[in-house]
Amino acid sequence: MTYKDFLKYRHIWMGVAIVWIVLFHLDLPVDNAALRTLSSLGYAGSDLFYFASGLGVWFSLGKCSGAAEFYKRRAIKIFPMYWCFIVLWLIFRF
Repeated sequence: MTYKDFLKYRHIWMGVAIVWIVLFHLDLPVDNAALRTLSSLGYAGSDLFYFASGLGVWFSLGKCSGAAEFYKRRAIKIFPMYWCFIVLWLIFRF
């Protein structure tokens, strides 16, 4: 497996990490010792998720010529959904 192949599956890592964290918080009784140990170490799922998302940010930063362009691209990607959520939240709040 090459470095590029390793990073291609970053979204799968994030999905596994999310399931791992959810299992940790559900606190279901598990008969299997291996699954019980894995479930009890749910905080490691957070580490995996942050590592995978940090790789995504690092590669996104590498595509830009500077910090201003990076932040502009992030804002264009994040702010439209943010404002939609805020408007909906305000409607339901009041």
